Amino acid sequence: YMAKAEMASWPLIGKWFQLVGMQPVQRRSGKAKAIEETSVEILTSGRPLTVWPEGTVTRDPQKWPMSMKNGVGMIALEASRRLGYQIPLYCAVTWGAASINHWWPWPRKNVVMCYDEALDYTDLLADCDSWGEEVPEDLANELTRRIRVRMTEVMAEIRGEQAPDGYWDYRTMSRVKD
Repeated sequence: YMAKAEMASWPLIGKWFQLVGMQPVQRRSGKAKAIEETSVEILTSGRPLTVWPEGTVTRDPQKWPMSMKNGVGMIALEASRRLGYQIPLYCAVTWGAASINHWWPWPRKNVVMCYDEALDYTDLLADCDSWGEEVPEDLANELTRRIRVRMTEVMAEIRGEQAPDGYWDYRTMSRVKD
């Protein structure tokens, strides 16, 4: 799984993160291509990889999935191109963790984690032989958008609520229409 590199140096659990296969991500380091390449190598070797495409805890005031970085789209499309078939991509959401009081564990709170069916994106791989050296950014953006939309749909099912129109954009800290 990918996680911010600082977690590997956390007291007590930092070593555990490393032992269970953490792929450290140096955020804001300008090394996105190297991180993507390592991630693609993990996937093409047959190992699974967990990615949190939001890159952080949601900042949406209503706690819906927010804008995502397109690295998850780049990684999935490039690994699929190299393997010659669509790698399985499962959207997962968690609901309830934000309500946990970390200083006082009572009253107990329920946390729900839901994994969806594999997301189909074969249409985005149709012309992958003509891509050149890199995955086209518009395709990576589209796959990332589909992931966010599906995560929002699954979250709406879990919460039993209608999702708001658009999504929370982390850069502008405002709701943006799709």
